[in-house]
Amino acid sequence: ERKRRQRGLLFLSHMAAFLALRRDDRDAIVPAEAPAESDNARGAVAHCKWIPAAVWGQLYATFTEKTSRGAPAAAAAGDGEGKRAITSPMATKLYYHILALALLVTGGKLVVNQFEGPFPALGLSLKKVQFHLRQLGCAMAKSKADADKGATIATLKLPLAFPKESRGAPTARR
Repeated sequence: ERKRRQRGLLFLSHMAAFLALRRDDRDAIVPAEAPAESDNARGAVAHCKWIPAAVWGQLYATFTEKTSRGAPAAAAAGDGEGKRAITSPMATKLYYHILALALLVTGGKLVVNQFEGPFPALGLSLKKVQFHLRQLGCAMAKSKADADKGATIATLKLPLAFPKESRGAPTARR
């Protein structure tokens, strides 16, 4: 159990470091195929975030997508390698993976307030973090402990019951 939690925390830290890349680095993400000790840009970005090359490659493949921003016309059309970036949908996917892994490591209970705000948190508002946790099947409750006064606790409800998908505002009847 202890090894499983340690492994989960390690993956969680790698995902958080990947998410925390500066905006400049997000637009120039390239896979770390070379060893992290190399002096090329790929190794330098991965090395400065302490992410092993194999993990970097997996995060790169899973949480980035091709973008036409700043890429040559052939790459934008899909005829070349092109640039890859952490786009908004990919960042959201990464948020969900981070929160799900945090729930796994903590046994299904989280203090929501620790995920709000700028890095090292997720960079989201408290309302947005609560929304994402509800989408994962968590229930929210205020902490009753004196030390955590005002903190919100997210608890994963089992069996999972996901919120129903919103279909927009109801249409007016004629």
